[in-house]
Amino acid sequence: REIVTTLLPSIRFSDTPVAEIDEDDIADSLLDARTSIQNEFGFKRFNRLGMDLQDRLIHAECFWLSCKDGDDALTFACDIYAALQKTFRQTLFGALPPDIRDSEFSVMTQNKAIRSGLGQLPECLRTVNPIAIKTTLQGADQTLGACVIAFLLTSDDDTLRSVADIQPSFIADIAEIINRRGHGNECLFLPKDDIGKLRKAAYRTIKTLLEV
Repeated sequence: REIVTTLLPSIRFSDTPVAEIDEDDIADSLLDARTSIQNEFGFKRFNRLGMDLQDRLIHAECFWLSCKDGDDALTFACDIYAALQKTFRQTLFGALPPDIRDSEFSVMTQNKAIRSGLGQLPECLRTVNPIAIKTTLQGADQTLGACVIAFLLTSDDDTLRSVADIQPSFIADIAEIINRRGHGNECLFLPKDDIGKLRKAAYRTIKTLLEV
């Protein structure tokens, strides 16, 4: 029995006491996270985010407020990844796709990124599946990477230059979040400082997208 419990901690025997969940503690944690996010974005901007995006950010902030060095930050990475994807979804709503072939997506986005001052696209963005990009351009976003490419394709040069001026690390910040999350199926043990850097990168990018 001890061996089973050690190797498979999710297994619970019928006579094993289950830790009680303090609903007041959970409510307090959510309230603290909500207040922290409101302070981060400002009350008016927070209310513009929409319920789904707010919930993702609150969930991520709950983790941030309680995490310690070496904690598994995968759920946090998944939450900020999803929050960014939702923000891009709002930004892309109603955008008209460019009249180009799928095979031209990569070259066009790279040229626009360089021309606007955003710099070279990292591998995680250069290798986004063209089918996912096309589907995202049609209004059904597939991945965060596809959203970034769709944003580059549908934005004019002035908008992209504004992004580069506001957040020179725009592309690098998003790439870091994509790479850290990976496929979302492996543990992500990180020092709290690294978790904080991901948090800042995500929030910084969301603020930029809301501003341009």
